[in-house]
Amino acid sequence: MLEIAIAVLLVWLHARIAIKTGFSPLWALTALIPPAYLVAAWFLAFIRWPRDDESPTDAGMDGSEEG
Repeated sequence: MLEIAIAVLLVWLHARIAIKTGFSPLWALTALIPPAYLVAAWFLAFIRWPRDDESPTDAGMDGSEEG
């Protein structure tokens, strides 16, 4: 019973991380399979995250402010 609780907690935590990085929470299921988890961790470490592409636009930062 303890193993199931730990597995659920592990998947839940990984799902929260996936959501914050802009990926589907289904990626958290790779935490249950050790070889898949290693590949997923390597993949997430070296790709461009979808969240990086959604940068907010700052009006004052680009120098095109009219005034």
